[in-house]
Amino acid sequence: MTFPHEESKADHSARVLITVAERLTGVLRRETSMLRSRCPQEIAALGAEKERLSRAWQAGLDGLRQQSGAATEVSAELRVMLHQEVAELQHAAAENDRALRAAMKATERLLKVFASAVAENRAGAVGYAQNRRAPNRIGSTAGIALDKRL
Repeated sequence: MTFPHEESKADHSARVLITVAERLTGVLRRETSMLRSRCPQEIAALGAEKERLSRAWQAGLDGLRQQSGAATEVSAELRVMLHQEVAELQHAAAENDRALRAAMKATERLLKVFASAVAENRAGAVGYAQNRRAPNRIGSTAGIALDKRL
């Protein structure tokens, strides 16, 4: 027998999932905002929280799925709230994915420009070889001194 102030295990699991979804959505939105405003040093700080919340979300889903009949035991009000939070989470995740992809493309373009500039700079070096290039370099070699007094 359950008392009116007690909630079912399914309702409790749904409430936990709603809370985790709200927090994860917030983290994704903050990260997306930081990506768009180009604040990479601040993004790293969100990584641990994002990972922790993602694992909590997955564990909550797995736990709810393992409860037999949980989907039908969750109250209608919580079911609606959970669906709304999932929709917001999916939207935030899609926006975050687009922002991450754009940041990665921008980084790749920047690296290509940098690599091209380095290659161009090296190609322009004047050396003693017939092709007027700098001679092949042998890694970093330290100076060697021989003691002939032995």
